[in-house]
Amino acid sequence: MNKKIFAMLLGVICTMNSHIVFAAQNTEVTEGSYIQLGRYMGEPIIWRCISTDDENGTLMVSDKILCFKAANAGENRTDGTQSELYGSNFWEESTIRIWLNSTETAGDVKWTKYPPDKEHLGINGFDGNYPYADEAGFLSSENFTPAELAILKSISQWVALPADKIDLKTNGHKEPFITEWYTTKNLGETQTAGQSGISDFPDAYKGAMYRINDTMFLLNEQQLKKVYDVYGTAGTESTYEPPENSLAASSYRNSYYGNFYPYLLISPYNNINETSNNICFNTVYYGAVINKCSTSAENGIRPAFYLNEKTAYIKSGSGTKDDPYVLDGTAQDGIAVFANGEQVDFAQPPVVENDRTLVGMRAVFEALGAEIQWNGETQTVTAKKDDRTIILQIGSNVMLVNDTSVELDAPAELINDNTMVPLRAVSEALNAKVNWIEGLQRVVIDVQPEWIEYDWNPEWYQEALRVGGYIE
Repeated sequence: MNKKIFAMLLGVICTMNSHIVFAAQNTEVTEGSYIQLGRYMGEPIIWRCISTDDENGTLMVSDKILCFKAANAGENRTDGTQSELYGSNFWEESTIRIWLNSTETAGDVKWTKYPPDKEHLGINGFDGNYPYADEAGFLSSENFTPAELAILKSISQWVALPADKIDLKTNGHKEPFITEWYTTKNLGETQTAGQSGISDFPDAYKGAMYRINDTMFLLNEQQLKKVYDVYGTAGTESTYEPPENSLAASSYRNSYYGNFYPYLLISPYNNINETSNNICFNTVYYGAVINKCSTSAENGIRPAFYLNEKTAYIKSGSGTKDDPYVLDGTAQDGIAVFANGEQVDFAQPPVVENDRTLVGMRAVFEALGAEIQWNGETQTVTAKKDDRTIILQIGSNVMLVNDTSVELDAPAELINDNTMVPLRAVSEALNAKVNWIEGLQRVVIDVQPEWIEYDWNPEWYQEALRVGGYIE
């Protein structure tokens, strides 16, 4: 059954004596619905729902390209060679990921390596038209109110790894996905090297991957297919025209496919030629094909996020392109915890004691699929999930996981009759990864789902790995 947002459409009529009358009706955001949420460069952002039953719930994507930016900055742009100086295609450390998820004000965004300024952007004559090192983060108060931020889930999802980072893999695949070999050998010589057609987008969602946390992100190939299913094309227009001397405008408008500008995907482009493995991301061209583009080239940015149904409500609109739903939310109060794509409801809000986050044990464990039992006489909590049994006693800083004793950073305690436990230690006891998102004051807990295609290994892919020297 599709997930829906049931919200109250609130009409507020204020009289001179501040008397307020509420009118209400049931509304819903479903696949294909348009919504208005946040602003960029002073203009409202229009999003469209492309799925209501993804791993993390309701998936929204910007209706148009919002801006043109390079995916990553490098040490310099002066040598004219294909080298790592142009910035890697490792999503986790890319400047575009940092910018999309930052709440910092202008000039205060914290870059991992090189800042995306004029000095570190531009390639092959297309100098950096859009440096963004001094721009406010995309999630800053310039673009989103606290209530609007609460509508954005913080989630964990699969992300493909570049060839030089496959040691981080957690999905069972030992080699990267060889993009170029796939398009020339599997699809046939009619395809240009490095390009795969729309119907083949999900097949590029393979190879070595791992889980990463984001609030705002770029689409992967599997999500891109959903865009095509909803729109009838993967192409989109831009909110404004790029300069004529930009790479985005140089040769990628093609009336045969439609006047669509290229935009970046989250996935790295892996070529058999190892010298270019670390400088390209996959990019959507003409709304019809996936191709490679250097991380330093300025391409369209079309963000996506998962809608938090627990906090969102519809203020007005009918959900159409001409009359989108205008969304608002209930602002986050204190620390928010997201487990496997859903915000956790707590009877007792999380508290921080001695730099340790304590949360209600029942709420977290049940969100992760565990069963909870409470023994009032011994003041002991027992949690069971699969082959794991966890026992914790109030006042003790020792947790028993099956037959192993685990020392906690802080003891379990009762607060307003709720068993409060250190979040990280207990979550990890259930094989969950716990990450703290500083700017949003959020915790993301993820139990990695089973990768469903361990046996995906066609002959053309084996040939690509042999030619590339990944296997004998």
